Amino acid sequence: MALVKKCMTLRTILLSRNNVKLHIKVNYSHDIKPYLYKWRAKKEVPKTSEEIEAAAKKYNLHPREYKTYDEDGFGFGDYPKLPYIGNEAKDPYYPWDFPALKRNFNEAIHIEADQIGEDRYAAGVRTPISGVGTVAMFLSVVTVFGSLYWIFRYYPWFQPVMQKQYPKPGVTHYTFESLR
Repeated sequence: MALVKKCMTLRTILLSRNNVKLHIKVNYSHDIKPYLYKWRAKKEVPKTSEEIEAAAKKYNLHPREYKTYDEDGFGFGDYPKLPYIGNEAKDPYYPWDFPALKRNFNEAIHIEADQIGEDRYAAGVRTPISGVGTVAMFLSVVTVFGSLYWIFRYYPWFQPVMQKQYPKPGVTHYTFESLR
């Protein structure tokens, strides 16, 4: 019972400390902008040089590096068209702000970042074996194991087992008498 009483008093202490934050949140939340409001892409593609410079500044890019997707495309708005390079192709020795994902603070993320992560398709990285070589290796393995199965399918390979013995009338299979 004492534990319940202590927990109840602890709850009131913790809630009384958050009253100021709760009051500000409830009464002044219309002035507080939501997190990442700066990164929301506008629906209109910038056309003038001033709009392009503002959008490039918004995404921390130089205006010469800033290119947008086509208007008739997927409707990404002013989001920049970044090069299709995955994290695996980036320099591992660069002092990244977040080394696990090889990216810096406020760096724009590729629109297809969920597809080109280090645990997925390695965009921009040379693979040691070409696609034709990969298909050839696959077909050779399937051919070898398929031919072995086809050759030995008529020669069953199993553990030898004696025929099952069932009791028959008139036949003694066991006895409880001594052997002497």
